[in-house]
Amino acid sequence: MIELKNGDNHLVINEDCGLTVQSWRHRDIERLVFDEARIKARRTSGIPVLFPTPNRVKDNHFLFEGNHYPGIMHGQARFERFEITERSPNSCTGVLRNSVGSEMHKSFPFLFELIVEIVLGESGITWNFAIENRDTKNLPFGIAIHPYIKKQGLTKIVCTAEYAMHNDENQLPDGNLEPSVLASVTNVDALNLDTVFYSDKESVTTKLYTGKEIYTFSGTDEFHHTVIYTPKGESFVCIEPQSCSTDCMNLFTKGFEKISGLQVLAPQERIEESVSIKIL
Repeated sequence: MIELKNGDNHLVINEDCGLTVQSWRHRDIERLVFDEARIKARRTSGIPVLFPTPNRVKDNHFLFEGNHYPGIMHGQARFERFEITERSPNSCTGVLRNSVGSEMHKSFPFLFELIVEIVLGESGITWNFAIENRDTKNLPFGIAIHPYIKKQGLTKIVCTAEYAMHNDENQLPDGNLEPSVLASVTNVDALNLDTVFYSDKESVTTKLYTGKEIYTFSGTDEFHHTVIYTPKGESFVCIEPQSCSTDCMNLFTKGFEKISGLQVLAPQERIEESVSIKIL
């Protein structure tokens, strides 16, 4: 485990489980819901990094450039061990290299390097990502974080996305867009969402009001999507900044290239992007 500290901000990160943040204490209050049993069941908890297939993949399968591949919900990277290459009191950097014969390569046969730097500020967290295609074929991917934020009392939400992506009967986007229901501040208790919110103009910013504090979720220009999950009766809300839609690979192949948000790197190409959560 890796512990980061910055003033009264404290993180615990598991480098053996995809750099998942298992605890975030700020002002002596635990901010996350984390359940080890969910991790053992290969589900999500805390704040995992989702790569290369954030959220659901239709029939656990995708087609890309004429080839068929298995698709894992939320991606295999969240279960992989990251090599820690840099440490400081308030930051750490981990590297995941997908190579022939690795467990991840069996389900995602593309050679790549994923670098994740987690920086703990005085009032928030930033994830800096660098993805490099080390293969001879194009690399398709999306990347996201999946925070389970603990409710601290009355909880409300607002999002800058203009649209919600319409889901089919399997909770998968079908390519149709609807007006967002979160354009104004809305009580989470009135919602039951598991929905991709999308902006075709700019990266999405979401604000979560809970108790006496405001969380802001944002990303660089790649993050035009955010999945918002508000299950009834739970002690958490998930605000998931994503570089892509749920089922992005299959949406892309169906011709919904822009709204899928799928990123494709040519051989040896590299890209950097980031997301952050701040508490005001």
